[in-house]
Amino acid sequence: MSIDRTTHLSAVPTVDALTASEAAVADTVAVYSRPGIDGTPTVVIEITDMRRNLMARSVIDTDAEREVAADFVLVDSLVERCGSWRIDPIHKHKRLVAMVTIRSSDELPEYAKQRSNALSA
Repeated sequence: MSIDRTTHLSAVPTVDALTASEAAVADTVAVYSRPGIDGTPTVVIEITDMRRNLMARSVIDTDAEREVAADFVLVDSLVERCGSWRIDPIHKHKRLVAMVTIRSSDELPEYAKQRSNALSA
């Protein structure tokens, strides 16, 4: 997987560039798939606060499952998923959402290490 460090001509930072103060108010991670410019599968991961203001966005060129791609990006960020993935009621099956919280320690959770190793293999 390759992470696109530029975020669609906007001033929104990437997920891994969130500061500690921004991560402290992060509320939700949303993930959806879309075709890329050259037709390759692309996954978009967005972090929002409680008022649903967009805080960060990362784009990955991959054909992996949306959830796996999002967890891959979250491993390198200051936020971690603290809830299960569910279908966004507004966007139906196009978008999945989960709750996030600021990472509690510098150590990666065991499941995140396993996913990171599986994706890099």
